[in-house]
Amino acid sequence: MKRILTKEDKNILKSSSRIGFVFSLFLFLPSIAAWFLSKFGYIEIIPDLLPPAGVLLSFLILFLVNRKYWIDLSKGEKDILVKSITKKESKEDYEAGSSVGYSTNGKKHAYYSGMSSHMKYYIIVDNVRYRIDKEMWEQVNENDKIEFHIAPGSKELLLIKKH
Repeated sequence: MKRILTKEDKNILKSSSRIGFVFSLFLFLPSIAAWFLSKFGYIEIIPDLLPPAGVLLSFLILFLVNRKYWIDLSKGEKDILVKSITKKESKEDYEAGSSVGYSTNGKKHAYYSGMSSHMKYYIIVDNVRYRIDKEMWEQVNENDKIEFHIAPGSKELLLIKKH
């Protein structure tokens, strides 16, 4: 089943395409800097074709990394897959580096604070674990139907919601 992309879906796809801009920028800026340095005579050992080749390669990287997101945005459609939940899970997780102080004898010291804990909620569908928020976890049960909203070109998971 196909539906039109919502504004939130488009924002997700645009934010996913940022990585292409970052990679190309890491090649584009040194290429431009090398061109300026060679143009003003600070460096003379850089070949003349190296800066334009770096700029061209940065645009090629930008296109190759982001084309699947751009295609999804231009088509404006998403696929809806309906599947059933195999299992629900919740587990307590701890935030690394959140403890303060130390205990030398195994007892809690006055200046000791343990690691911060929080709950993570998962559903398992077709042997794949998906993390969901608490509200969604409370609404669904095992064997319930769930909708997966997926961008067809990039295979980006846009939304999970109850069917």
